[in-house]
Amino acid sequence: MRCRDAEKDLLLYYYEELDPSATEEIKRHLETCSRCLYSWEKIRTSLDKLKIKEHEPADAYWNNYLEKVYEKIEAKGSKKYFVVLKPAIVYVFAIILVIITGIGGFKVYEKKQEDAFVTKNHEMIKDLELLENLEILQDLEEIENIKT
Repeated sequence: MRCRDAEKDLLLYYYEELDPSATEEIKRHLETCSRCLYSWEKIRTSLDKLKIKEHEPADAYWNNYLEKVYEKIEAKGSKKYFVVLKPAIVYVFAIILVIITGIGGFKVYEKKQEDAFVTKNHEMIKDLELLENLEILQDLEEIENIKT
């Protein structure tokens, strides 16, 4: 293995992200090459300093832990009625929404039917309006005849 290839893979080697054969190759190279071993030591020490150590909570935390859990459970227990009613409220709103949508849809359907009837029978409606106007004129003539 050449030094240039080994140095490119040192970070992957540190994080154990190389396949087993490449890991073995790097190990063998580091045993024979002092320059790459020096680079490896610098990388390893630098990255080890950056590692975050896991913090274990103090005993006081664990002593109060169960107490806090029970307090949270009790606090949620007081809200149990809302939890039970929540699905019912959702269903009621859903039913109301369906009813409103149905009524609105029916009104739209009626309007479309009426518009279709008017469009389809436009000439007949005009003739009926003309006849109504004629009837009104006849009624007016009869009223005038009665007055005289």
